[in-house]
Parts: sequence; C-alpha cells; structure tokens
Amino acid sequence: MVSPRIIMFDDDLELCEILKKYFSSQGYDFHYSTDPVKDLGICNSLNSDLILLDVNFPDTNGFEILKLLRRESEIPVIMLTARGEELDRVLGLELGADDYLSKPFYFRELCARISAVLRRFNKAGSLPENAENKPTICIEDLELNLESMSLKKTGQTIELRTKEFELLKLLMQNCGKVVSKEDLSKSLLDEGFHSIDRRIDVHLSRVRKKIGCRPNGEERILTIRNAGVIFVSPEEKK
Repeated sequence: MVSPRIIMFDDDLELCEILKKYFSSQGYDFHYSTDPVKDLGICNSLNSDLILLDVNFPDTNGFEILKLLRRESEIPVIMLTARGEELDRVLGLELGADDYLSKPFYFRELCARISAVLRRFNKAGSLPENAENKPTICIEDLELNLESMSLKKTGQTIELRTKEFELLKLLMQNCGKVVSKEDLSKSLLDEGFHSIDRRIDVHLSRVRKKIGCRPNGEERILTIRNAGVIFVSPEEKK
C-alpha cells in the first residue's frame, strides 16, 4: 500500500521537524517547506495527496498561497493558524480549503482530520467499477452518486469539495423537508450551530453556485428563516 504523501508549508521549522517524525511514525510520507512562494511547485513534483498550509508567513499569507493552488489543483488543503479567528476560517473555506485547525492542536486530532479528508477525497477522485449500479439520488437534472461521491447535471460532471458533497447529499436525501442548521452543523462540522458561525452559509453559497437553478429557473435550495434549509421537491409549486 502506498503511503499518503503530505506536504506542509509552515515557517516554524521546529514544528515541521516534530510533525515529520510524528507522521513518519504513523505511516505517512511527510515533506515540508518553510517558504511556500519558492517551493510551491514541489506539490506537483512530489505528487502530494494533501497539503497542510499555515496562514502566517513573513512575506505572504496562506490565503494567497491557497489562491495560487486553486488555480491549478484541487488537492485537499487543511489550513493551520495560531489566530483561530472566525473570519480566517470563513475566508479559508471560501477560497477552497477542505478543513481548518487552530494552533496549538493535538497531533492525534490533526492526524484524524487528515485521514478523514483523504478518505473522502479519494472516494471523490476515482470512479469505482460498475458505478452506474451504485446508489444514486436523482432529482430533476441532478444525479448524485453516493459511492463515487460525484455529481452530474444533465450528464455533465460538477466538481464538489468534500463538505459540499456532504451538504448536498443531506439536503437531497431530505428533499422537500426543512433541515435545521443545527443538524447541518452537526453533520458537516461535528459541532452545534452558532448564529455567528458563517461556515454553513459559505458551503451553501458554493453549492448553490455550482448546481445552479432548477430547469424551470427557480432556486433549488431555499433558506427558511428561523427554520433551516430545504432542497425543493420537483412537485413543489409556487
């Protein structure tokens, strides 16, 4: 079995060395760089599976690096920061990060998050044999394959991040029913919902943009004030 290859960009050399020893002991092929501007190209040359990206650097920031990455790659990215501010988390998600962890963190928690992201991404990145025989949710012109974690709209593949897939899956499985943001938060974030937390709204916005409107031009996903979110049933009429 090929070891997952992790690239870490962080200017804390001591932390990088410690994590290299830890993840090597856990069976990962771990590499790091303290200069993402100079060494960003190693992600492709090493054919890495996941990137750990710090937010704070002397001459740049992780958000700018993430923008550069997303121009060419959908490689999973977990953002790391010592600030832990809500705005940082939201901005990272909006730019395409897959997860976010504040420093200081427990190594086991980071390892668990990496495993979860890789597990989901690997499913989304490859189509299993006989995928057409696997469970699929079909609503109007959308086809969501639960095994390959893939989405098609009128036959055309639409790329989804892992959290976007999980969100759309939950809403389509409950088509025509209101799903509370509390339930969405517990399912996607493993924590309760807070009104000031915009992460669910960020994921909703990105999903809406990707799937577009219904064939009749109406919205597919509606937010019901003080209730939750609903994926509109094909039978729903206004």
